[in-house]
Amino acid sequence: MDFFILGLPRSRSAWLSAFLTTDKTLCYHDALALCRTPNDMHKLGDGRLTGNADTGLALFYPWVNAQRAKRIVIKRPMEEVWASVEQLGLPTDGLPLLERCLSRVHADLTINFNEIDNFLSTLWRVCSGGFPFDEKRAELFKSLNIQTTRLAWAPERIEHLKNQVLKGEG
Repeated sequence: MDFFILGLPRSRSAWLSAFLTTDKTLCYHDALALCRTPNDMHKLGDGRLTGNADTGLALFYPWVNAQRAKRIVIKRPMEEVWASVEQLGLPTDGLPLLERCLSRVHADLTINFNEIDNFLSTLWRVCSGGFPFDEKRAELFKSLNIQTTRLAWAPERIEHLKNQVLKGEG
């Protein structure tokens, strides 16, 4: 992986993964859900510059901090995250732990949720490896609302990852 975008749920991670996927870049959304361990993410690349916008990866912050990948953290106020998650009917009990773990990520760039649109060129520069920023594409994306249809992982997957975190594996 060349870059990670980490944030709490409902922080535009699906939107960011779509924005950062082009013919030269590939950005997964919640790639951790596709892997048995975080190390398995390194197998997901296809030759393009590859990243992952992930709402659960902060749980593995020691592993994340040890990677050579660029780390971008999206900060969104917890009360906004809580309200958005509750509105979808999803559980909120894991949010405090996610917030604590996210605060331990050594970010190369931190962007406030409400400022994402104003920092797209900076985000692009950090993640793209030098590919030119496309202002027209950015303007198009600003008008899009992109959300995942995979709103919750399977319970057994969550339990497996939780056990890895508790054991310090990854």
